[in-house]
Amino acid sequence: MSFEGVYRILCKNGHLGSSDCYSVEPEEYICHCGESCAWWELVDQTNGYDPKSETKLKIDKPQETKMCDCCGEIKVLNRETYKIPKKRGHRI
Repeated sequence: MSFEGVYRILCKNGHLGSSDCYSVEPEEYICHCGESCAWWELVDQTNGYDPKSETKLKIDKPQETKMCDCCGEIKVLNRETYKIPKKRGHRI
């Protein structure tokens, strides 16, 4: 059986991202905002997904959205950010 898993990554601004464990190493990760990785953890999914295996992240700032008055489309103004954990995972 082979290993399956994903990296959960927080950039320096607190944006949450993920990467397949075989595609991008956390040290090479660049967020959509242009910042590098500040914290990561490897989540083992070899025998299925277990939500208890992930660190529970605390929201620092909630996502901000705005609805268009004309069409009703919702636009994301700012993505939510998370506090970088001090106990679990790996800090860079």
